[in-house]
Amino acid sequence: MLRSLAALSLFLAPASAIDPSSPAAALDPVVGGPGGDLEWAQRLSRRLDIHRSRIPLSAAALLADWKSDKENFQLNATTTRVLRGATASGISSLGALPRPLFGVVRRNLTLAVLQMQAEHGRTNESIAKATRLLEEGPEGDIDLLVLPELAFSGYIWDNPEHALTVAEGLDGPTFEWASAVAKQRNAHVLVGFVELDRETRRLHNSAMLVEPSGAVLHVARKTALTNTDAQWASPGSGTKSMPVVDLDGVGRIGVGICKDLSAVPMNALPGEHVLDDSFRAAAVDMIVVLAAWDSTDSSDVVHGKWMARVGKHLGTQTLLLVADQSGFEMGTPYAGSSTIMDLSGPSKLAEFNEVAEGILVHQVLNYPIRALAAAAAA
Repeated sequence: MLRSLAALSLFLAPASAIDPSSPAAALDPVVGGPGGDLEWAQRLSRRLDIHRSRIPLSAAALLADWKSDKENFQLNATTTRVLRGATASGISSLGALPRPLFGVVRRNLTLAVLQMQAEHGRTNESIAKATRLLEEGPEGDIDLLVLPELAFSGYIWDNPEHALTVAEGLDGPTFEWASAVAKQRNAHVLVGFVELDRETRRLHNSAMLVEPSGAVLHVARKTALTNTDAQWASPGSGTKSMPVVDLDGVGRIGVGICKDLSAVPMNALPGEHVLDDSFRAAAVDMIVVLAAWDSTDSSDVVHGKWMARVGKHLGTQTLLLVADQSGFEMGTPYAGSSTIMDLSGPSKLAEFNEVAEGILVHQVLNYPIRALAAAAAA
């Protein structure tokens, strides 16, 4: 039986302060360990069941989930860091480690995720829904607004010809909407879309990042393709695969699309994931994920599975934002459960349930952004 969609127009979570002296920041990342796979899973299960997270996931369930990732999403690939410093013009890509970090800038941030069910194949109707949900939410500026994977088109496409009916370049209706919202709300807007690369004629499951001026800052492309994606999309690579981007006034974000969370490197340690490892090396301030996560699990279980895939960030002052689709699409259920988390505990700062549609807004006070050396020298 289909779950009914409970419309929730807005959720304004109370502001929270990040405590830099938290003892949780000294905890070791929950990846690997001398006891092997089971010992790692037991430590992670205990970690997820402490503080305010209270995630009821057994070691056996966590281990089975990671082994499934390793079997289905093993990648022999590295990602290229994409950095935008205070003195840089546009995007520069680095094939090695990112620039050195220096100092900490503390800021108050307004973060938002928009959860909705896409109107399959009806981009204009989906855009109208997103506009309504945003207008019903709180007014004012937003530092970062994140929408789900393939937010306006729907996720399930049988072949390239089918997906081509909703494909867009970087000047299509998704851009027009994101650009208008970015300028109106002085926001960085990140939204998923079916991308048609006009040079290669390939289709990608992509996310467009638009800056407050209304211009496209960067495009991320999904790398860890599911069987559904693989029927029509080409994987991302280079600077468009799990990119790291520096946003003025927001900090350094790492962007992943749904199962990018699940990509496992060759010869991985227990619990190790490509995205987690790359973003930890780049010292991101936030991990931002756009999803159409197919699941009938409860929100608590879904949140635990997401946190388990960023184990190297547990105990660090890193935020995790996930914007997920809700409802059903052609019989496939989506998890909903969009959330904003503080991984230092870990703890949930704000969350939606499985079926809500609306805008989730959370204000983080005195957040410690790791500053670029270039910014400090400017």
